[in-house]
Amino acid sequence: MMNNNDNHQNEEGFDFAKAMAELEEINRWFQNQEIDLDEGLAKFRRGLTLIKKSRQRLEEVENEFEEIKKEFADLKPLLICAKTEAELALLSADEQKEYLKSLGVEKSGLELLIKEAYKNLGLVSFYTAGEKEARAWTVVKGIKAPQAAGVIHSDFEKNFIKAEIVSLDDFIKFGGWSKWLILG
Repeated sequence: MMNNNDNHQNEEGFDFAKAMAELEEINRWFQNQEIDLDEGLAKFRRGLTLIKKSRQRLEEVENEFEEIKKEFADLKPLLICAKTEAELALLSADEQKEYLKSLGVEKSGLELLIKEAYKNLGLVSFYTAGEKEARAWTVVKGIKAPQAAGVIHSDFEKNFIKAEIVSLDDFIKFGGWSKWLILG
């Protein structure tokens, strides 16, 4: 089932290597965040609780984990098997999907971790796409379009005119920009 295929993306386009790099970027961003409170400027830290278990014990701890999630709901614990994540990184997209299905899960622990980290940190991604390249950019949720454009390049923020925005779900549903512009 394992191979050394360079395409480490699952069917939804999730790339495990890029995900790790993105987590490092989130961590760097998170380390320097400040929030303005009525009492003044205060540093804050939000956290995620990861529970790492070996795959041999994973089935045994599922019931225990449900109780942990209830008891420590405010910590939002995630159960992750590092060995499974390492194996997934070596599989093709189809093999990843098959492997996760055989484990009885839809998403990898790493995918769940990234989604929870984004939610916890108040981050979202927006995408830019051209004929040669498509890219995801991370910004704070609720940011205005000109400031989001500034993440790409400061000139884009200074000279901002407009943005054409479509949800990823609609973009996929309509099969790209041209049909979305006509039918959306």
